[in-house]
Amino acid sequence: MKREQLEELGFTVKAELADEIFKDYLFVVEDQSGDLAVLHFYLNGLHLEPTVDVYFYKSFRKKYRNMLRKDPQDFIENFASHTVCHMPDCYMPEEVFIKNAKILKEGLTNLL
Repeated sequence: MKREQLEELGFTVKAELADEIFKDYLFVVEDQSGDLAVLHFYLNGLHLEPTVDVYFYKSFRKKYRNMLRKDPQDFIENFASHTVCHMPDCYMPEEVFIKNAKILKEGLTNLL
C-alpha cells in the first residue's frame, strides 16, 4: 500500500515509514471523522499475502497517544518499542481493507 492509495481512499497521511525491500509499510493516518490510527502493511505467511494490522488511537495508553498526536513521524520510527506488548486491534487481508475503506468513503460522501 502506498501513500497515494491511502489518500485516494479518503485518509490523510500524517506520517509514513517504508521498507521497500521487505514490502513493509507503516502509516499514521487520519480518517474523514478526524480519528487517528496506525496502519501496518506487510506480506504475511508462506504465501506472502498482503495484510494490514490496524492500531486504533484510543487503544494506546495516554502517554503514547500524546506522542502519536504530537509527533507522528517519531512515533512510527520507534513503533516497535511502543508496541512490545500491544496486539493490533484488527488485522485483515489488504484487499478487504481496501474494499471496506471504499464503502466507508462512499457512504460518508453520500451523507454529505
